[in-house]
This record gives sequence, structure tokens and C-alpha cells, in this order.
Amino acid sequence: MDIAHAMVKAVVQGLTEFLPVSSTAHLTLADALFAQWGSGNPPLPGENEFYDILLHLGTLSAVLIYFRRDLIDIVLMCLGKKTERGSHSQLGVLQEKVLPIQLIVSMVVTVVVILTLLKGSGFLMSSLGWSEVPKDNLSEFFFRHPRFVGFHLLITGCLLWGVEMLLKKRQKASGALFEMKHAAWVGFAQGYAAIFHGISRSGSTMATALVLNVDRLTAARYSFLLSIPTFLMAAVYECLKLHDLRVLPLLNWPLMLSGTVVSAIVGYYCVKQFIQFVASHSLKPFAVYCWVMGMAIIFYFSMFGYVAAG
Repeated sequence: MDIAHAMVKAVVQGLTEFLPVSSTAHLTLADALFAQWGSGNPPLPGENEFYDILLHLGTLSAVLIYFRRDLIDIVLMCLGKKTERGSHSQLGVLQEKVLPIQLIVSMVVTVVVILTLLKGSGFLMSSLGWSEVPKDNLSEFFFRHPRFVGFHLLITGCLLWGVEMLLKKRQKASGALFEMKHAAWVGFAQGYAAIFHGISRSGSTMATALVLNVDRLTAARYSFLLSIPTFLMAAVYECLKLHDLRVLPLLNWPLMLSGTVVSAIVGYYCVKQFIQFVASHSLKPFAVYCWVMGMAIIFYFSMFGYVAAG
């Protein structure tokens, strides 16, 4: 992996992870573009996958830094210690005492949805003779056929636009207290997005909360907080998938760690700006962007096919 490839992916990850535009779709396109039109220096086996893990850890650190005071207060509260909530709180109407339980509920539902879709699709594809590789499932299928990623990005655009139309039709401000049922439904949306690559994780979780009458700011805050355990779980899972870790000593660690820092810096800026933006702005511009980008991805892979990037 050369420096241009690494830095572009770092910036793309930081820019798109927290916006409702699917970072997976953008990273898939970036890898394909560099594989076909890059310097001709192909990545080592497993290098792209491991670098993606580092980039996700970079954007994870952005959320941890942004919510650092609130997370410390939550931990202290769970330990039975008193905290002084000040004007620095970024949690809004989220209930600090039940927030950890709500995050656990969301993660449990997410895991159940993911396992159900993976095991169910794997069994169905094997039974019908659709399996192209051992242990095939929907997730692997979409990665091998990235035009579906573009199609799913179109669906994300429709989801965002549809939610805005629904909120407009209600003609009243939403503001339901974030409850356990909301956490469960948000977890369901996140699990679905994890399998159908191109369905934005942040977009689907925020849209679900908005449909359930949660206000915009709370929906964004909870989506970002939920990314903390989600990214940690995803990092562990992806590391377990990389069976041959002998490639690690061969990697360009200074370059990869630099990319991780870049993704963290860009991600922090996006978290800060997007939370302020979403409180008073429509998601329709992101819907239009998803449609344009989705069509571009479908067109590119239809014209040039998919060149594996490592």
C-alpha cells in the first residue's frame, strides 16, 4: 500500500464514518480505484483489511475524545460514585443512569440480527447451491459484488428522504424520551446495516430513532455513542478473521499509524460539526449525495468490474 492510497482511505474513513453516507461504500470504491488505477504496488494479503481495522479504531478514538467527560461520569456513576454534571455535558436528554444498559440492549439485538442473517443466509445459499466460496453468506457476497453496495447506498438515500418527509407530515416537534424500546429498534437497524454493506450505520440508526419520535440531536448522540462498543466488537471480529497474522511484521507501520491519526482527527471534526448540524438541518442533502454516489458506484463496477485490492 502506497502513501496516497493510505492517506485517501484515512480521510475518507474520517469524513464518512459518522455521516449518513456509508463509509463502507466509499472505502470499497477507494480500494477498487487504487487497485485498478494506482501505482501498481498491490497491498499484501490481508493488508487492506487490517488497515481498515486501524482506521475504525481511529474514528473510535474521535468519539471517545468528544464524549470523554460524559463517559467518565457514566463510569463513575456505574461505580456508585457521585458526579457533578455541568454545562460540558454532550448527552442532552439521554438518561445517564440507564444509558449503559440501553447500549447493551442495542448491542445484543445487533449481534442477534447479524448472527441470524449470517447463519440464515449461509444455510440458504448452501442449500440452493448458490455458494461461490466456502462458508459463503450475504455479507461476503456483497463484498464480492460491490454493485450491490451502490444499490444499498441508493436505499440509504431513500431512507433518509423518507424519514424527512414523515417528520414534515407530522407537523410537530419530536421529543420522546429515549427508552429501552428505542434502543432495541436502533440495535436492529444497526445489525441490518452491518450485513447489507452500503446501508449507512449512522444513517439507519438515526433514521430509526427519528421515526420513533426521538429528537434529532438525541438520535445523533446515541448513534455516535453506540459506535463505541460497535467498533470495538467489529475490530475483534475482523482480527479473528485474519488467520494469517504473519503479514503484520511486513506492514508499513509508520504509514498505517499515521493514517489512523488522520482518520481520528478528521473523524473528530466530523462528529463535532455533524452533531451541531443535525440539530437544526434536514438530512435530505445527504440523501441526494447517497443517490449520486450510489449511481456512481454501480456505473463504475458495471463498466470496469471488481479488481480485488488485496
